[in-house]
Amino acid sequence: HLYLAEAYYAKKDFANAAKNYDAFINAKKGTLSREEVYKAGIAFFEIKNYQRATDYLKVSASGNDEIAQSSSYYLGHAYIKLDNFAFASTSFQAASKVSFNKQIQEEALFNFAKTNLQRGSFQVAISTLDEYLDTYPSGRHRSEAETLLSEALINTSDYLRAIEQMDKIRTKS
Repeated sequence: HLYLAEAYYAKKDFANAAKNYDAFINAKKGTLSREEVYKAGIAFFEIKNYQRATDYLKVSASGNDEIAQSSSYYLGHAYIKLDNFAFASTSFQAASKVSFNKQIQEEALFNFAKTNLQRGSFQVAISTLDEYLDTYPSGRHRSEAETLLSEALINTSDYLRAIEQMDKIRTKS
């Protein structure tokens, strides 16, 4: 089952890969390496079985390496699909603190801010959006981050800072 799972994963046939990863686990003939656990999580994520994806990705997210960063990032997205914004926030925060993949780090920081806005944690969102704008002045999400920051400031009744922030926005809506 493990050989089949790995082969299907390599061919990007995630449905069959997921089925065979689970079959290997259920056969209780051995254990998956951390990389294989990650691949199983990604396979389930790709077929939109987010609950099962979280089961695997939680395991591979432990650590401080590229697999952990990527696992945490996908785990955050899976939790969003499951409407668990608290766990999504924690996952994105973990992925944003690791610098192995700079693109994932930037995306995770931005998503950490967005999930905190959705949770109503406006102060955390404000400080995270400030960090995003300082760290990535030409970032992919700069425009959206500026707008979200303005909205978060209004929700905290910090109207003076909100006005200052709105004045800084390059492309106003």
